[in-house]
Amino acid sequence: MKRDHGLPPDNAAEGTVTVGGVSFHLQVESGRRRSRLAIAVTAPYEITVLLPPGVRPDIPAILHDKASWILRQHEARCASWQRRPHLAMGGWSYVLGEAWPIVEMTGETRERVIAVSAREQEEVRHALVAWYRSRAPDTFRERLTLWAMRLELPYRQLVLANGVTRWGYCRPDGTMGLNWRLYQAPLWVLEYVVVHELVHRRYPHHQAAFWFTVSRAYPDAERARAWLKQYGEDLLW
Repeated sequence: MKRDHGLPPDNAAEGTVTVGGVSFHLQVESGRRRSRLAIAVTAPYEITVLLPPGVRPDIPAILHDKASWILRQHEARCASWQRRPHLAMGGWSYVLGEAWPIVEMTGETRERVIAVSAREQEEVRHALVAWYRSRAPDTFRERLTLWAMRLELPYRQLVLANGVTRWGYCRPDGTMGLNWRLYQAPLWVLEYVVVHELVHRRYPHHQAAFWFTVSRAYPDAERARAWLKQYGEDLLW
């Protein structure tokens, strides 16, 4: 591996580095609470190295040793970004697992499009969030009601959640929270989250009895969990 001129010998905060023949933008950060070095491929052609305070290692040499892992992570990031919605006017986003075009709102009614009124990029994102939040509750409530009847596990009310660390929750009083971002996922994945949270009405934990009940009620549970693990990040914008 060679060191590009963009990465000075003193390990500057930013630069470029070539790993396995691929040129990456390199960001080096130091954290007071960090106790060990960490490497992350944060996006296609971007590497971040996190350092403990006062540590100045030979970063190109370390990246060379990790070249195979870095290139695998890079390929995965490239594939992920190909799948990610293009959140701009004329772009697209997912609706229940399908890619719908993002178009400017007009007076006419059009099916299978996301029609929003916005000009600037940040306005488009805010308009998209509002669009999802306005349409998700009806579908969420329909699936919750259906599965609550099937499982004989009633719920109290639906709350539209907005976090990026979990897809849903079940409170002791029967309130169900479902992340509006799930409206992007395929319906069978959404239904898994619904079943998962409803079963918490009986088992407020993740022990064996809980997972057995979920799998028995929803045979696609394992496949849905794998889908969320592999593709869920694409929905977190």
